[in-house]
Amino acid sequence: MNINQDYSSDDSIETAIDAMDHTMGWLFETFIEPKQGEIDEDQTMLLAVMGLTLKEIARRADAYDQMQNNSDQFSKN
Repeated sequence: MNINQDYSSDDSIETAIDAMDHTMGWLFETFIEPKQGEIDEDQTMLLAVMGLTLKEIARRADAYDQMQNNSDQFSKN
């Protein structure tokens, strides 16, 4: 059950990278973009570092998922 009327299932999210991109896009549209005129240079740099960190976490999670999937294939032989 989903209580958000605007919710639509997005089946295109298949990897951790896809999920992070979707999440970061929503965060930008909802919280960052409306406040762009109020964000100073230090906050902009912090947001950039946070974005890069989240992208790296997603990249590593995706690599781990791929490694696990490959491991499962070999264990079935």
